[in-house]
Amino acid sequence: GVELVGGETAVMPEVIKGLDLAGTCAGLARKDAIFPGEAEEGDALVGFRSSGIHSNGLTLAREAATRDHEYDDDCPFEGYDTVGEALLEPTRIYTDLLDPMREHGVHAAAHVTGGGWTNLERMGSFRYVVEDAFDPHPVFEFVQRAGNVSDEEMHRTFNMGTGFVAALAPEDAEELAAATDGRIVGRVESGSGVAVRGLEL
Repeated sequence: GVELVGGETAVMPEVIKGLDLAGTCAGLARKDAIFPGEAEEGDALVGFRSSGIHSNGLTLAREAATRDHEYDDDCPFEGYDTVGEALLEPTRIYTDLLDPMREHGVHAAAHVTGGGWTNLERMGSFRYVVEDAFDPHPVFEFVQRAGNVSDEEMHRTFNMGTGFVAALAPEDAEELAAATDGRIVGRVESGSGVAVRGLEL
């Protein structure tokens, strides 16, 4: 026999009742094609819309959503047939942005995934002021209401509508936003932490 231990089969037995087969892929890049990786004070932040919850925060989302609902319940907001479908909206992959990001001199970028908006701090020890984030998808409002989750925890866990953020010079940021589906959402200042929607993270 095969012993199944740990992983998703241990923390989601009500969802995964069989084998969980997972895969991954990695890419290679020339040294001259890699972004510097560090934001600079004065940079603008260009954000890109997420498709939904993405691949992080699902444990909290499941716990909240199933307090008073089942996965096959009718979805209480438009766009999905069931609650489960809303939670499983496929994650947007941002590889299409690599070329325009290189062309416009991006200094650093971060996914707004596990850790939510605090992931911006991966771009360096600065203060990230977010003033025009994309509106949260209805699924986030549903999870917050169903689970009685605070605004701060929501922004520390989920992308809340903005899935990817790049830091670059303000003049280049305008051009990057115009060349893609992004928009300027904030700026980089000296200091520490992340300010978004009146929250200090």
